Amino acid sequence: TPDQPLEVRLDPWHTTYDWDRRNDVAGPNPLGLGGAQAVFDWPFLDQSNRDHALVALSPMAWYSNGGAMTIGVRARTNYAGLVDRYDFGLAVGTASRTTARGLAPSGASRVQAWWRFENPYPGFASAPLIGLSGGAALLDGIARVDLSQRWDLSPLWTARGPQVSASLGATGAYPYDRAMLPEGWDDRALTELHGTFGIRVPRALLADSGYSSVDAGAGVGVAAHAPSTYGRAELTARSANYWNGGANALLLRAYGALSSATPAQAALHLSAESPLETFANDWYRPQGAILKRPGVNFLPFGGAGLRAYDPMVTVRRILAVNGEMAQRLVPMFFDRLSLWGSVFGDAGFASSTTYTLDGAFLADAGAGLAVRGKLYDRDVTLRLDVPLFAHQPALAGGRGLTKSGADVAARWVFSFSDLW
Repeated sequence: TPDQPLEVRLDPWHTTYDWDRRNDVAGPNPLGLGGAQAVFDWPFLDQSNRDHALVALSPMAWYSNGGAMTIGVRARTNYAGLVDRYDFGLAVGTASRTTARGLAPSGASRVQAWWRFENPYPGFASAPLIGLSGGAALLDGIARVDLSQRWDLSPLWTARGPQVSASLGATGAYPYDRAMLPEGWDDRALTELHGTFGIRVPRALLADSGYSSVDAGAGVGVAAHAPSTYGRAELTARSANYWNGGANALLLRAYGALSSATPAQAALHLSAESPLETFANDWYRPQGAILKRPGVNFLPFGGAGLRAYDPMVTVRRILAVNGEMAQRLVPMFFDRLSLWGSVFGDAGFASSTTYTLDGAFLADAGAGLAVRGKLYDRDVTLRLDVPLFAHQPALAGGRGLTKSGADVAARWVFSFSDLW
């Protein structure tokens, strides 16, 4: 034709197999985004395209004491849902307000930005770098960088069998604005090396028969101010048992951990994940965040899993067990969600250098409800737990229903994660 072609493509009818169709088109392809299509990033949908990379755009908003409402935009990219997964974001706080500490954030700290990647396919590589992830962020007065590699060591990749994985990585977190520093953070820069190893074994070929797993993790780091070096190690064993067509479950967990001289943001917690682990949660990370407000009773479930206790309580050493009996009450509502009822109990022996414990023994028990399953493309967990008993109630969280200091009292917490 006399006109310049709009696009030159190899094998346009796909008569031969080629998993990556992006390189069938001539032209530059930075970050794998050449010819990418923009879409709206709808919640609960995993959007992908075999012919193009996608750039999914969405607005962002969260609250902090120092920055008030923070408003921005986020772009997430992927090809075929697997490679060149990038996450870019830019946001600006609407104010610089003096906090309860008597400090006001600097104007520059109102600008929030982040960049993350997973499974990149750089031009110099002959194949995607599967398992490689990392990123950089400037969020709420903290600069964070991380890089890690995860390996799938499973002996049977294409069949149901033991799943074996390992990872090795490094994380750096460097506070730069004390006025915006979130709760649970020391004003100490840290650099940490960490690794994990895990095995998960299905009980049988039936999908609802349960599994057993063992996960180990350790980290060593260097922090500003004495003591300058720290370390921690964790070991978790789980057993999930289902019967009656998957309608009943017995869930068990054993957890042991120890640490030495860890900064607050990397410390072991009685009931919750550490601030380093929850850093990506914009509604929980910031100082005075919505999910940290009095009476909200949100629990980022993790650590030793003693769910009756305040998520800020940290320990130096702990041995704990968690148990839960659950029954499916309503199957398959709203497509693939189920409502479960449960009774639970947790117990452990701990020591702490930051909180005063009335003896080493801690325990709780109660009942709860949980919604589990898939909402469109995403796995969903929503728990509402009511710990009716808490030993050492001075450390208990979830006090929205009562101010009683008794072991037996009405308390409640909710979470978007699980231990199993």
